[in-house]
Amino acid sequence: MFGSSFKVHRLSSSLKDAIKQLQELKKYKSEAAENVKKEISEHLNSKKIARAQIRAEHIIREDNLVEAMEMIEMYCDVLYKKTGLIQSKTDLDPALSEAVSTVIWASPHMETEVSELKTVASQLCLKYSKEYGSLCRSNKLGTVNEKVIQKLSTQAPPKYLVEKYLVDIAKQFHIEYNPADIMVDTSPRLEDFAFGSSVGSPKQDNPNCPYPQNKVSFPDAEEIIRALDSGSPRDAGIGLFPHLYESPGSSSLKSDNLDPSPTLDFGFKPDLWTDNQEAEIKNKQGGEDIDQLANRLKELKETLS
Repeated sequence: MFGSSFKVHRLSSSLKDAIKQLQELKKYKSEAAENVKKEISEHLNSKKIARAQIRAEHIIREDNLVEAMEMIEMYCDVLYKKTGLIQSKTDLDPALSEAVSTVIWASPHMETEVSELKTVASQLCLKYSKEYGSLCRSNKLGTVNEKVIQKLSTQAPPKYLVEKYLVDIAKQFHIEYNPADIMVDTSPRLEDFAFGSSVGSPKQDNPNCPYPQNKVSFPDAEEIIRALDSGSPRDAGIGLFPHLYESPGSSSLKSDNLDPSPTLDFGFKPDLWTDNQEAEIKNKQGGEDIDQLANRLKELKETLS
């Protein structure tokens, strides 16, 4: 697996230069964002709302890029301090798998801004093989940092976030701005949760793969909302986390924990109804239990928002 062209001193110097580039670029973009905010305030003051929205989208993308740079800088710093370990071990140390895979994944997304990342990724691929680099770029191993992927997404920012930026900028520059209809996003976002490694849908990992793999992933926000809208909270839990249940029709969790209703990492307890409880609910008069279920569903959505 050891690449004959791998040079540890080249990796070390490129990491050091990449860290310097990231620090300078973060400072430049943060200062530029303040100028754009002033420009947006002038558009708002002149009632040029469409122009202000376009510039707000630009700031959101720049803010996301700066946040991604902060995380990439952290990973580069870790790898820079561990170059001795990288050189001494033939195989990839599992403790470095997230840092290595995230830097390789981010390289094509950021090489225009941070040219040294391309060299860093190239040296890491020479060390751990081109096959590993390809797996990282497609995130087939599931070890790339999810937040970095989210922050470097090319999707347009949601309208509610654009309006939130405009409201905050208007307050900062003491401008009266009352949007007619601020679109509120009620779906949970990735950064709102502290995910644990034991919750999520298992990935299809390859037992013959020599590289560290992340065996779990968390369903995205739209998936959660769709599941809650399509049936009872219990059915939603089984649909989203089937591996936590004994079988598709069972309501008991696979766990040695005596507590039948453990709190999951995202902040609420699954509604573990027994078959008898479901039968009892179905035997009740229709109007009352429908209202109860609607209220329960509303509470769960509010918890996720």
